[in-house]
Amino acid sequence: MNRHIGELTNGRGHSLLIEGEPGIGRTALLHRAHDEARRTARASQGGHVVRAAGSTPGGPLTALLDALARTAPDRPARGAEAQRLLCGLRARDPHRAADPVLAERVADLVRKVTDDGPLALLLDDLHHADTTTLLLWQRLGRATGRLPLLLVATARTLPGHRDLGRLRRDLADSGTTLLTLPPLTDDEVRDLATAVTGTAPGPELRERLAHAGGNPRRVRELLPGGPAPGRHDPAAVTRLLPAAARETLRAAALLGPDFTGTELGAVTGRSPLDLLTPIDDALAAGLLVDTDERLRFRHPSVYEALRAGIPAHERAERHHAAARALHVTGATPARVAGQLLPLAKTLTAGRDRWALDWLTATAADLAEQAPGTAVALLRGCLTRLPPDDPRHDTLRGHLAHAALLLRGPAGTATLRSLLDGTTDADTRTQLTAALAHGLFLQGRWNDALAALDRSRRAGPVAARWNLLLQGLRATIHHAAGHDERCAVLARQVIAQARAGGHAFGEAYGRHALSCALLRERRTAAALAENTLALRASARVDRADARWLTCTLTDLRLTVLLHRAALLDQSDRHGDARAALDLAREETGERATAGQLGGITVSAAHLDYRAGRWDEALARLDTLSDDAGDPWLPWPRHGIAALVHGHRDLGADARAHLDALPERPERPERPERSERSERSEAAGPRGGRRGLLLMARALLAERAGRPRDALAFLLPTLDPVHARDLDQRFLWTPDIVRLALRTGDRATARAAAVISAGEADREHHPGRIAAADRCRGLVDGDPAPLAAAVEYHRTAGRPLDLGHALEDSAAVHAAVGDLPAARELLERALECYRPLGAAWDVRRATGRLRSLGVRTGPRAARGGRPQAGWDALTPAESRVARLVALGRSNPEIAGDLFLSPRTVQTHVSHILTKLGARSRTEVARQAAERAAPRH
Repeated sequence: MNRHIGELTNGRGHSLLIEGEPGIGRTALLHRAHDEARRTARASQGGHVVRAAGSTPGGPLTALLDALARTAPDRPARGAEAQRLLCGLRARDPHRAADPVLAERVADLVRKVTDDGPLALLLDDLHHADTTTLLLWQRLGRATGRLPLLLVATARTLPGHRDLGRLRRDLADSGTTLLTLPPLTDDEVRDLATAVTGTAPGPELRERLAHAGGNPRRVRELLPGGPAPGRHDPAAVTRLLPAAARETLRAAALLGPDFTGTELGAVTGRSPLDLLTPIDDALAAGLLVDTDERLRFRHPSVYEALRAGIPAHERAERHHAAARALHVTGATPARVAGQLLPLAKTLTAGRDRWALDWLTATAADLAEQAPGTAVALLRGCLTRLPPDDPRHDTLRGHLAHAALLLRGPAGTATLRSLLDGTTDADTRTQLTAALAHGLFLQGRWNDALAALDRSRRAGPVAARWNLLLQGLRATIHHAAGHDERCAVLARQVIAQARAGGHAFGEAYGRHALSCALLRERRTAAALAENTLALRASARVDRADARWLTCTLTDLRLTVLLHRAALLDQSDRHGDARAALDLAREETGERATAGQLGGITVSAAHLDYRAGRWDEALARLDTLSDDAGDPWLPWPRHGIAALVHGHRDLGADARAHLDALPERPERPERPERSERSERSEAAGPRGGRRGLLLMARALLAERAGRPRDALAFLLPTLDPVHARDLDQRFLWTPDIVRLALRTGDRATARAAAVISAGEADREHHPGRIAAADRCRGLVDGDPAPLAAAVEYHRTAGRPLDLGHALEDSAAVHAAVGDLPAARELLERALECYRPLGAAWDVRRATGRLRSLGVRTGPRAARGGRPQAGWDALTPAESRVARLVALGRSNPEIAGDLFLSPRTVQTHVSHILTKLGARSRTEVARQAAERAAPRH
């Protein structure tokens, strides 16, 4: 904390959130921060320190504004502005929803105060703050990377506080340091008890203190003479509940941390009316939280203690009965399986016939819904089920399917164990294909090839399965960078599969060959093979594939994602989106996290290239790094970092890059081994690594380090890397520009030659335009740049058009044609502004200013307002128009080809920026805006 305070005096801001239970020392740390900040401000004779509490009468905003009004007595205008905001705040209804306009006006005042010097804002008990204050803290948290502003707040850990939870996530994404104070250790609890009572606690008191969870306040309440237990002592409150409420909670604990009233009625056999009183008692005691859709235990310790309090034999009987009751009420297979999971290793064919019959009939759906639960339950059941039981083989097949859907090491470990216990040749081959496919998805290509080799040594297999394994082998060879082996094997598989009519093997072979052709820069040929791969996969008999239906879905999805990328490279943007729509349709609601993530990332990449940046970010916000295939975080964070970087939001961009593993801190650090680099970059997915290189280069240039920016991009000129980066022509113009800026003309010429070679290898208009940009910059010739501008004008990629116009403006300025340079610059800025590309505006105006080209003040700003209709992005404006027409979110999603969740994100942003409380108010504002003014 002292480091952040010291950095504040040098103009560097930061944000810190201190979390912990009551009495753990949050406020004491805030006191220390306040005293240290005031000492530092006095010593530096500059800066202001403002402190408030979330429970301040009138709200924390009142205290903050009152203190801000006194921070700069020599600035009467700012003091008056703070007083006006105070008057408006006191006139507001204290129970009104968040006021984004007020939050933005206070944030603007804070920005003005930081113009006079560093400012430290300290807020205690953020969990008590109103929604407007939380919105203000969110706005300021995003600005600390650009202002001499230090934010320090404390908050209790409240899982049920939705607004605080959203703020916490947003602060973390913006670079806020989260400091969580851990509970007291057992030794510290004993020391505290000794200090309070004057004697060491005995065995009985130590047992009571063990239920305090390390919370100092709870420890004091349990001590002799301490205060009466309150809502924050769940164990004590549980004992005070009526017997009916306690028994209801015991039944609820069997259902898990959360449950519905219908589920609770099913397991207790009681009507909803009978459950009202005990549930109300538990809600009033603070043991349950009503989240509208479900009830949830507020404290995990209570849920766990209630479960543990039921004797083991009784708990098993209750779980069994609960599973049957939930099944009768139509609960999902996952909820029913949750009751059987604790019994998995004790189920027997005689005593538990119903459970095993239910599992045999439902395992396929269970695997789709909850593969992890399915794997655990099926593995446990199979350990007790005799091999001659007629359900045994069926359950093993479902276990293989669930393991493949599970992905990750746990899934492949299960497949390997099934494979080791299988003697049937066809079954063994299909399990081998599933195992190799799973290892392939994890990027474990050597392990996948080894699994296929073991299958080959195990003996001959049917031709159709052999071609499937060989087609899969060709695909893995491509991912591992074995280009020649991939192409040769793929052509062999295609020929044999066509002769024998084996569609699965042909589909794999054609997909592998398509990938190999793309690496050879033969996009048209790759697209033709991709079309044939899609047709072959449609001919596969799904019933014949048995456990490999997921593998087939994965293959078709991979072919469609590859197709979308090929079509986008061919400037067929509508067809590319149609390929993704087909992928969504085929995976449907049963898509795994990895499948859904692949579609989402591919769609976001298309949105980024097309300038639909808000849609891209909204899609990426639906993903998380801990779900899906391991390659997903790289393009996910790469695209988001590029968008934030272009929008001049450095902290947001860095946060995305920091979220990636093995991140090189500086370009001059030693490179990893060639094998490691190729593993990261290989394949159609690895080609997205270029996004990260561009993002890191952009941030380095934005930080005033053009040589470092160039160093990040130079590896793309290396032939070893170039084979994997089939779109490196997109980056050569930036290499030329940066090389010329740093005076490295040799590198600029080399990059121009390489770009020309890329165009010669494949005469695609995009590659030719990139070569023209490079040649025009190196030669100082406006003619090639004019040709590049003309291509980009019709290509549907506004950022690329802006860059081509900016380059052309720079060359015209260098040859003395300032009027033409000024016109081209204005056209470039017209491309950047709708995107919110503030960094590109700032770079372009600075670059041309150094060449004698001046622009108006609006060009230098490049941003958009923070509130009002003009603050809406193009995507939000389109959604707002449809909201004003009374369209529902699903209808808007269908009209704009977006997901309902993306539309909901846009609607939330619209309400915030317009200060509207409902969709009706958006419609009213739109009507007023459209009305003619007299």
